[in-house]
Amino acid sequence: MNADKIKLEHEISSFIGTDNGATVHFEYFQEHLLKGFPNPGGQWTVSALTMNPKSGETFLLKECKADDELKNLKGYFDLCQRAKRNEFIYC
Repeated sequence: MNADKIKLEHEISSFIGTDNGATVHFEYFQEHLLKGFPNPGGQWTVSALTMNPKSGETFLLKECKADDELKNLKGYFDLCQRAKRNEFIYC
């Protein structure tokens, strides 16, 4: 799973970097409690942060929740591809 995660992170970073030169950083958080009770299989929140190469400013590109990290990363990659096709500004 780590190899798949690293591959997707690289694909997303390359996709965005090639488009506008921004760098991407991913942060992962798993919810360990659900309504105050232990939740070992809790949802993952993945935040994708970008840094503008010209200004050095960082901002949140997207934050998603899913059952696992890979689902979140696949969602980010899909978002980037759709944004590119529709010429949205995402970074």
